[in-house]
Amino acid sequence: MNPQDIHKTAVITPIGLFEYAFMTFGLHSAAQTMLRCIESIIRDIPSCYAYVDDLLIASMDQESHKSNIDLVFSKPIEHGIVVNPQKCVFGQSELKFLVFFGLFKEHFSSF
Repeated sequence: MNPQDIHKTAVITPIGLFEYAFMTFGLHSAAQTMLRCIESIIRDIPSCYAYVDDLLIASMDQESHKSNIDLVFSKPIEHGIVVNPQKCVFGQSELKFLVFFGLFKEHFSSF
């Protein structure tokens, strides 16, 4: 969040005034802002797609998949973002995800 915008997040409570130092997801367009940020970071990673706070890596073979996973873990670090491996699911040949319910199929025409 821009330092000059922090005062706009002020909340008055019985024990004082509190301001957010970072953008919370309750603010208007925070989710879209975060998604744009993530998409700009992963733009060069083949077969990597972002949706809200999820990343999906779909590869044709294990070697390219390992390479793409390495990029997904290293590239965000360059921008101050850390991927939490405990929230990740690895080695799945199939996974229920939003795109598999019929949305965004055009991205997966080669799979």
